[in-house]
Amino acid sequence: MGWLMLFPAGLFFFTWNKVRKMSKKWLPWFIAPLLLLLAACCLAASVLGDLFAWAIGGALSWIGGMLPGGITGALIATFVLVILFVGTILDLVDKTPNKFAVTGLILIPLFALIAVGPFASGMRGLTNQVSEVGTASFSSITGG
Repeated sequence: MGWLMLFPAGLFFFTWNKVRKMSKKWLPWFIAPLLLLLAACCLAASVLGDLFAWAIGGALSWIGGMLPGGITGALIATFVLVILFVGTILDLVDKTPNKFAVTGLILIPLFALIAVGPFASGMRGLTNQVSEVGTASFSSITGG
């Protein structure tokens, strides 16, 4: 089922791209970031999310092994996840998602696949629930 999640991810990326270019007069500011988060969660639940977790997790483990003390890649991913989360929240305070917020909204669900600890576990649960919403929305849109 992992490859099937690419369809809703593509649909929500396309919709996000259209919505962010639209007039902001009749559309609330948080719709575009929510669509991007929905697309990123569907992407994280797909085979590309598994491939990302394998590739970046391996690279982070290799980097962590070279550091003194042998830090694990999952611990480095947790640190990056917290930095992305805090930076994204601080960037969204002005109600305008800038480049850091867009990058954070895409990478947070992907780094949650690699990270460890209670924060990462909560983010993985949120990613799974949001991707379920994406799947249900996609199936109702396509009539499936």
